[in-house]
Amino acid sequence: MSAAATVARTLDEVESLRPIWTSLPVPNIDAHIDYYLAVVRSSPQVLRPHVIHLPREHGDLLVVARLVDQSFPLRLGYRTLGTIRARTLLVSFDGILGVETTEDRRVALDLLREQLRAGEADVLVLQKVEDGCALDLEFRATSSPLWQTTTPSVVRHRLTVPNSLYELLESRPSRSRKRLRREMKLFDRDFKGRWSLKRIDAGGGTDQLTQDIDAVAAHSYQRHLGIGSVDEQVLHALRDLALDRGWLRAWILYMDAAPVAFWWGMLHEGILEPGATGFDPALRSSGVGFFTLMKMLEDTCLDPDVKTVDFGYGEADYKRRFASESSLHSDLLVFAAKPRAMAVRAALLVNGAVVRATTRLLERSGRVRSIRRRWRSLAHGPDAAAEGSAGGR
Repeated sequence: MSAAATVARTLDEVESLRPIWTSLPVPNIDAHIDYYLAVVRSSPQVLRPHVIHLPREHGDLLVVARLVDQSFPLRLGYRTLGTIRARTLLVSFDGILGVETTEDRRVALDLLREQLRAGEADVLVLQKVEDGCALDLEFRATSSPLWQTTTPSVVRHRLTVPNSLYELLESRPSRSRKRLRREMKLFDRDFKGRWSLKRIDAGGGTDQLTQDIDAVAAHSYQRHLGIGSVDEQVLHALRDLALDRGWLRAWILYMDAAPVAFWWGMLHEGILEPGATGFDPALRSSGVGFFTLMKMLEDTCLDPDVKTVDFGYGEADYKRRFASESSLHSDLLVFAAKPRAMAVRAALLVNGAVVRATTRLLERSGRVRSIRRRWRSLAHGPDAAAEGSAGGR
């Protein structure tokens, strides 16, 4: 590694980088220093921080990463067939800060590869890099096929927020627009006087928020599938951080005063990331998840602080229905010249080939959505199938 570069391996060393870190643009909340520290302190998977700092005359470069005991799932649809573990250097989403040129990207990737050669980890993972972006192209051009691979691409959906829910619905196709309005009216008619919605941005109500969200999440099928959930300690740490920093945005739907559905996420630099959701599957046919989603979107359109809603990764129906733009992203992986690293690479390559072949077959058959619903149903019973449309009717 260049003599000018240093690695922060302790919390105190990370804190010492705060003046530099906060002076750099941070495009993703995952790479924000306080979010990063909350995850490092609370996640049992994290072994220690690993933030690379390269001071330069034309601007510092930071690579925001952490060393983790990573469990790589081998999946088919919503089924986890097995896992394989490895000591992994995990780079935060958009976690290379201070990068502007091709040379900057090359330097950052070289610094990361040198960590593997130095024995710091078995595997290097750059999470969810957009396919075809400058970093992706540089990675592919400078990585040996023997030591690198990429995961199958996943779609990321985002919404440029209009000024009102009316404008949002008007941008949808006519049939979809009519259906959405009809479903909202039916819900309000069927449960008039029984439902209420609570919105929490920051401040008081933390205990009740935690209790009500957890009460719904305990029954929600996502927790059983491992979708949209994180380790409980991390979840609570991020929730506390969001409250403290004023990032929190949460919507909880109550039926007869009992919590039945929720959305919560964080707002940072004009981007709302609704990263956790759930609904009581016993009420799946009533559309409680869909109604809460629509209320969240209605409030968001009226919030001048929100410019974009980042629905994240995956092919849920509600994401396709409301997104104004989509892009494909992949994890970029580099493997050390070690037996365990090579075993992980072989397992992921085989799993990736199976996933791609299965997806192609499903796409040709036109049965992608029905198969996804079937996988959800097998994972947690028939109540789970409706969540692909956010708990719609």
